[in-house]
Amino acid sequence: MLFRPRLGLILGICAICVCPLATAASATAATITPNILTDELDNTNTGTDLGCSLREALSIANTDSTAVEPACAVDSAPGDDTISLGTGTYVLSVAGSNDDANATGDLDVIASGGDLTIDGTGAGTTSIDTTDSPAWADRVLNQVSAASGTPLVVRELTITGGNTGNFGGGILAHAGSLTLESARVTGNAAFGNGGGIDSRTGADSLSILDSQIDSNSSTLGDGGGGVQTANLTTIDSSSIIGNHATYNQALGGGITAVDVADITVTDSLIANNVAQSTGSAAPRGGGINMKSGSATIRNSTISGNEVLGGASRTGGAVRVAGASTVTIVNSTVSDNKAELSGGTAGGIRLEAGTVNLVHATIAPNPSGRSV
Repeated sequence: MLFRPRLGLILGICAICVCPLATAASATAATITPNILTDELDNTNTGTDLGCSLREALSIANTDSTAVEPACAVDSAPGDDTISLGTGTYVLSVAGSNDDANATGDLDVIASGGDLTIDGTGAGTTSIDTTDSPAWADRVLNQVSAASGTPLVVRELTITGGNTGNFGGGILAHAGSLTLESARVTGNAAFGNGGGIDSRTGADSLSILDSQIDSNSSTLGDGGGGVQTANLTTIDSSSIIGNHATYNQALGGGITAVDVADITVTDSLIANNVAQSTGSAAPRGGGINMKSGSATIRNSTISGNEVLGGASRTGGAVRVAGASTVTIVNSTVSDNKAELSGGTAGGIRLEAGTVNLVHATIAPNPSGRSV
């Protein structure tokens, strides 16, 4: 079930120090509220400076300084911050690329500003998009220079319109932890790996919770039309659907796992993703491409994924290679396709490594055979 609300009980515990000479340092936390949907980084509040943009709010969070834009409403001293977005589409238009200072192009999240949550009103009502004129040539969010363990949380909003000539069309995480909660990443493209999200080697973890990753595309390399990950990854109550990886040996229409990826998928849907070869090499892993690492899939469905093109096709649902280990528990793998004369394993293609099936249903997956 997507976008499932979670209810929790928050217990506050107050400790009183009885030693009057002792002091304790604590990080401050602020809510920063943009008041315009347009994109700018200009603190003059004259001419075309219209107020507090999302980019300016993020720069305050990055630098812990309100001097970036005095027009931004900040309820306390910046530290570990929440950027609170209202209903509407925040359109990025300050063009540029390869800038990690949040001045141009994608929105750059820098760990020196502390932990950060970007919070909308709902994935159907708040979005961060990019301009169409001129055509945007960067991703949407870039988590850069993050200290180990520093979290970025993207909650209740949609990320769309990213178009990069590199990795991570929607979101690129270089380090720290990235969590999506009740969010959507859709309609992004990477001329590289991770059309929707790329959690790179060096990042700590990726969590996709009650969220949807759909209609993203990747070209070249290890693919991952929806997601590429090299890290500890949790996908819970979410959908990875309708993503596309294209290359001469297209890999991982939905998800690609590389390096030491350790993936847990629970109560989720991986469906209708495509790995499509543009040449004679075989496309592999329409739903999931396990190049390396491990994955445990529980109470989930892998369905309707497909490999297309190439002189042969294999692994319509899952391709397992290297020293990978995949365990599928109480889950269904059905109606995935590797159709072609000589096509093999419409369901699961084991090239190397280990596959464990525990109370799993491997239903008809059109090809020479399901597994």
